[in-house]
Amino acid sequence: MAFDKKAWSKAYYLKNKKKINAYSKKWQRENLEASRRIKRETMRRWRAKNPEENRRRANAWAKENHAYVLHNASVQNAKRKGAKGNHVLAEWEALKKKCNYTCQICGCKEPEIKLTKDHIIPISKGGTNDIGNIQPLCKSCNCRKREFTGEHLQRLIEKAPEMAM
Repeated sequence: MAFDKKAWSKAYYLKNKKKINAYSKKWQRENLEASRRIKRETMRRWRAKNPEENRRRANAWAKENHAYVLHNASVQNAKRKGAKGNHVLAEWEALKKKCNYTCQICGCKEPEIKLTKDHIIPISKGGTNDIGNIQPLCKSCNCRKREFTGEHLQRLIEKAPEMAM
């Protein structure tokens, strides 16, 4: 009878599971860079072997994390335009909550409308992508605002209540 290494390894692991896992976690903590490199390489090989499953999982994740995906897309778009500064999704959500989920021009509220990020000083005019330069506007107000600032924007804001009706 031949020695079955796979069966022996499985039996040994089941018998010594706690000890093996503790050693593994200790090694990972002590060898963080090597551990991360090994995990990255393992995932890269798995993705290459399982492209359909990887695509299915990625699509499912994107569907579950739609707000995060949209936020990252807007941050990347701002970077492409050369914007300085950055903000995270939690800051955007906090700003919407602070503004009572209301468009700052027409006063419409979520969920009737979808609030979008508006740069108070447009990136094209030297504005930043920091949360202090962002206000929540509904899509129609944001599209009407375009790249106006100052006097032009003030006139647009004054017209907003009658435009929303």
